[in-house]
Amino acid sequence: YYGEHLDIDNKTFATKSMPSTTTVDLSYNHTKGDLTMYGKFSNITDVDYERPDGYNQTGRTYTLGFKKVF
Repeated sequence: YYGEHLDIDNKTFATKSMPSTTTVDLSYNHTKGDLTMYGKFSNITDVDYERPDGYNQTGRTYTLGFKKVF
């Protein structure tokens, strides 16, 4: 959650009010021995927002992987 805030317009440089934004992320890690498997879903609801003004943020993304300790 990022609350309503003031930002600078990327074209006119005037101060403007930006709405609040809520995104939902989900992550999971599972370790067994020296191997860790992980997954993360970011912005599950695919919210379209800019922060700061003029810079679009990533939509729904996911990451899957594993780590091994030697």
